[in-house]
Amino acid sequence: MWTNDRQELLLQQRSDNGRWGLPGGFMELEESIEDTARREVWEETGLRLGAMELFGIYSNYTIRKVR
Repeated sequence: MWTNDRQELLLQQRSDNGRWGLPGGFMELEESIEDTARREVWEETGLRLGAMELFGIYSNYTIRKVR
């Protein structure tokens, strides 16, 4: 999830079904999670992300804390 300094959440409207959702995609080989996030947001929205911190990984509806 990406928020700005006003705590607004970045959503995009999908072209395939018109629904709103979070930007996302697939990780390239040897790419970090942060680099993947930056690339996917850039490709899908044209926005450049600044500093970020990984706080969790969500998979199959379970939460795995990083720290």
